[in-house]
Amino acid sequence: MGLKNNKLLRMLVVMVLVVGMFSITAFADTDSVAIYVHDISADTDTLVATYDLTDLNDTSEFTTIAKHNYSSITCHNTYQYYTAKGPELQEIFTKALSGSGVSLNDVEDVEIIASDTSIEISKDDLLASRSWYNTDHSFGGTTKAILATSYTSGLNAADNTLSTSNTLRDFYGQTSFTDYVIANFIKNTATITLYVQ
Repeated sequence: MGLKNNKLLRMLVVMVLVVGMFSITAFADTDSVAIYVHDISADTDTLVATYDLTDLNDTSEFTTIAKHNYSSITCHNTYQYYTAKGPELQEIFTKALSGSGVSLNDVEDVEIIASDTSIEISKDDLLASRSWYNTDHSFGGTTKAILATSYTSGLNAADNTLSTSNTLRDFYGQTSFTDYVIANFIKNTATITLYVQ
């Protein structure tokens, strides 16, 4: 009886270890993003580009790399602030589509996908002129939609305080001080799909 219990215990330990390994892998930082075009009418996906962290931090490849401030109202009706750095999504999309026969004007919607969640947003809403706001609801400044390679909580953070934890991560601004966008800042982004007709 003891021999069967030991064997069962060993099997359980192995199962726990395997599940634990997959859990860690599922939520690990991503070091590259794959960009796909999804043709809605043909229901097909085409890989058009893959960019790793080296590419996304290379200012000769992406000229829009910069730090930006972001704000969002939270579910607790308080403000959360971030400083994030990375290339603008518009530049990433335009570069990815180059030579594909599809232009950024053809894109209707964008899906940003991580291992545990995703969002879908119209391209026009994502890339529209957006802002960040102060806690007194006054205008703080304009900001761009980016794919962050590093970020931290707070405004105007120094470069040496930015972290790569949970990156790649998309950020974009608010359209008003009540705009709840924080849930759409997708951590560990691995795939972006551009939807065209």
